[in-house]
Amino acid sequence: MEVSFLERFSNVLAWLGFVVTVLTILNSISDLRFDNSIWGALGFQGFLAIVNYLMVGRFRLLPWVEK
Repeated sequence: MEVSFLERFSNVLAWLGFVVTVLTILNSISDLRFDNSIWGALGFQGFLAIVNYLMVGRFRLLPWVEK
């Protein structure tokens, strides 16, 4: 069972998008401000999901789901 470079890179992109989104939301909650940074983080995660879809054929919004 050999894992290709694209599969590993897909995992990195999925975790990166998830972590950036979660940290941005937690930062906004702790500062009690809800501005456009949340939309930027969600857009970034969406962009990484599209890149994942083009690379390996699935969106991978949640990095721990291997479907």
